[in-house]
Amino acid sequence: MRLSKFSLCNRLSIASLISLFALDSDGTATLDLRHVNQWNVLALASVLEITIDDVHAGFGVERRSSSACDRLRWCPSCLELGFHAAWFQSLSVERCPLHRLRLRTGCRQCAAPVPYAIGHDLASHPLQCARCGIDWVPALSRPAGRCLLLDRRSARLLGRWGTYVRHLTADECHSPQPRDEGRFAAATAPLTPARPDPLMLVNRLFDAPPPLTVQLLTRRPPPRFDMPDLPVTERFVVGHDRNQWSHFGRRFAQCEQVLRDARLRLFGTAQHECEAGRWRPLLTTGLTASCASMDSSTAAALGWSIAWTSPVQALAPSPQSAVPALGLAAWLASLPLRPPHMPKQRWHAQVLQWLHEDLELSAWVWARIAAFMQAKGHYVLHGAMAHPRELAQLHCEEGDAGGIFTSNTMQPIDSKRIF
Repeated sequence: MRLSKFSLCNRLSIASLISLFALDSDGTATLDLRHVNQWNVLALASVLEITIDDVHAGFGVERRSSSACDRLRWCPSCLELGFHAAWFQSLSVERCPLHRLRLRTGCRQCAAPVPYAIGHDLASHPLQCARCGIDWVPALSRPAGRCLLLDRRSARLLGRWGTYVRHLTADECHSPQPRDEGRFAAATAPLTPARPDPLMLVNRLFDAPPPLTVQLLTRRPPPRFDMPDLPVTERFVVGHDRNQWSHFGRRFAQCEQVLRDARLRLFGTAQHECEAGRWRPLLTTGLTASCASMDSSTAAALGWSIAWTSPVQALAPSPQSAVPALGLAAWLASLPLRPPHMPKQRWHAQVLQWLHEDLELSAWVWARIAAFMQAKGHYVLHGAMAHPRELAQLHCEEGDAGGIFTSNTMQPIDSKRIF
């Protein structure tokens, strides 16, 4: 929208626009507005008088091009004000949360497609339909016209949604690794029926987005926990089928045991209710439930279990098809690498302490998310609401700050008590 206004005010040709803002102006006819890799970020920030962070936020919603629409998706009421949010382009966003209107594509008069790109149409018909000539923002196109500013509450709400959408769509898609070939390959057909993604569910159900894990941790100091005495034994219950998952070794099984112990300790009777199989139908309802069907403590226990294991493991466990705790595996994969100077046993002891703390911290986060959703009438119990991976990444940030990898700042853990 800023580029359209800039083009309208300056009446620039497509060649002029590309020469100003493209990184490599090699005669390209169009430039995709979803991705920043073709653009001169410094030039955009300077000419449009915005910050570099705002420039990055204005391009698309994630790194995967398939999830961002290549045609303009717009809210009728927002467009009348001269406003468009880049995260409207996400295919998971169905409606404008400010006006509760379904997002539209194409010209409002002739339905001609509007490419989400800077090209000939934008340069020759700024803020107009190239086919029928209708003005998209009449208040701006008329003489002495100007956009109408959003009120403070609306701007704050849309800012929260922008942050939420970018957070949920920030992860890159990793290709699976077939166990029989030992190399990465393209994704195959899903093994379970497709469910609505969490962003789509949240956008459908809530007027304001739920709090993010990082936001909850910055609003108030997170609680601190004491690590319980772990049993001095090499024997523990393996939660997955070792014949099928032989590459998940003994130490992963020990982490699974810590996970199971924490689930019983943290949720008690609520967890027993989860394990009774009562909530298995959630697998067919997109992991959503009415707040009238369960209390917030049960919702927190379910969400926590889904996040740390998987929906099927949490809601319909089957010993015959037991697989490793997938959320736990993602948590472990997101931890920082072991420092070269640190013994393996001491590093594993540190990982177990982090796991204990993050399991309890995750329960604290899920309790607050469940309380937020209880007031809205629906629970969305998708693991992405508070993914364990986010907590593991905080340890990486601590490591980058130099706070955990030196011998005099490590937690005083007695590794003999663990092994």
